[in-house]
Amino acid sequence: FTSVAIESVIIPAKPEDNGSFSEDVINAQFEKWADTPSGEGDYGFGYQLPDRFKVEWLTIPGESIRESAKASEDFSSKEQRKFWRRNENDPRFPTIEPGAAIPNEVSEAYLDELEGNTRDQIARFANERLRSPRRGLETVNGFLVLPDDWNAKLFSFEALGKELQSEYSLVLPAYGASVEYQHVEDAANMEVLGDIFVTNLGDTPKRFDELVRVAKEFGGDGILGIQASVASPVLETSENDLVIFRLTDASPASRAASADEVRDVVEHDLGRIARWETLKAEADIIES
Repeated sequence: FTSVAIESVIIPAKPEDNGSFSEDVINAQFEKWADTPSGEGDYGFGYQLPDRFKVEWLTIPGESIRESAKASEDFSSKEQRKFWRRNENDPRFPTIEPGAAIPNEVSEAYLDELEGNTRDQIARFANERLRSPRRGLETVNGFLVLPDDWNAKLFSFEALGKELQSEYSLVLPAYGASVEYQHVEDAANMEVLGDIFVTNLGDTPKRFDELVRVAKEFGGDGILGIQASVASPVLETSENDLVIFRLTDASPASRAASADEVRDVVEHDLGRIARWETLKAEADIIES
């Protein structure tokens, strides 16, 4: 009773050739589950399109903000010494001696303060630029009522990046955009945005996917005011970066216009069904 013998059988379950299904079969499968969310029908069938969005973003790394602060006139030796004198009782710093060089710990502490001030200035500048087109617009339940010509009034993220670069001697802020629809449920896995933790919206850090889920188009409550075609506030992250995003499109869950819109999924499921029928027919062979 100290050993056991096992025989294993591999049952390949890869769907059969997707190209072998007629249009009638494809449309019949689609129609049966067209209004069912993915995963909720029999065997996981479901072709309702989920909440989806497209987004653009602008990122300003903390390192760039720190370098901007360090290169500014406010980081002169004179200003560092003034900071030292203002904080002469700080236990982190040595006693001020006439003619003494500025200690590194004083310079770094002052640079930390200056970096924070620069970050605040950049955020105020960017927020003002982005809020300008919104002046005079009505707000209902926390969301803006956008006029018909709103898209013509939007302030370009790329133009904003160039202004910030010029105004604060920054490395050009990185611009990015999603061309294809992203599923809300996958927002946490997006490049760049998926990894951020926002620290300036409430008492607890928030992830990007949490912000997307509360958008107006996805049934949000309006507390954060996230909606399509409206830029987010300037977000501060746990990495001391600044990030702005704007949903360029938001499409709530809906029925696909036709089987063509979800053809790959439908054909994959038909291949699963075909393989299942083959396996059932081969059950005796597998058993033997």
